[in-house]
Amino acid sequence: MAQLEPELPAGSFLVGYSLGARLALQLLLARPTHYRGAVLVGVHPGLEDPAARAERIQSDEVWAQRLERDGLELFFRAWDQQPLFAAHRRADPARERERRRHDPLALAATLRALSLGRMPFDPPGLGAITCPVWLVAGALDQKFVDLSLGLAGRLSHAELKVVEGAGHPLPEQAPERLAELIQAATER
Repeated sequence: MAQLEPELPAGSFLVGYSLGARLALQLLLARPTHYRGAVLVGVHPGLEDPAARAERIQSDEVWAQRLERDGLELFFRAWDQQPLFAAHRRADPARERERRRHDPLALAATLRALSLGRMPFDPPGLGAITCPVWLVAGALDQKFVDLSLGLAGRLSHAELKVVEGAGHPLPEQAPERLAELIQAATER
């Protein structure tokens, strides 16, 4: 995170999806008055319970080892079957070609370094964020709708936007609607 901060000038607008949203939230927490606003899509604010954090670190380690052992194709076949993705995944040949270009060792390192279990959980810091934050979740992704509702209650300038007919892979399932929301947020 510290490497990103000097690159982002004051008044920048942050947009992130899933892991990118978690990273954007960490940037907001690190510099709560630095940014003009943010759109956080499918964001998880972190795990409060130490046991849940340890369990998630272990789970991400298992996924990382699977990547290193089995390679990309078998890994993504299993990854896509997780409840978060399985019910709403659409076949997209272009996306599949893009995913095959990844370096499995780099992805494994990313899973380890950016595990949700390693992300700081800082509810008191949320109140210090002064910019408007749009929290976006797909209506079919009840877990992240609920997480966004909880997060909205802790932020001083938050708006929750729920996109009908979409789940967690909202950028794939409702790209036009998501683009509209991002544009509306940045034009405020």
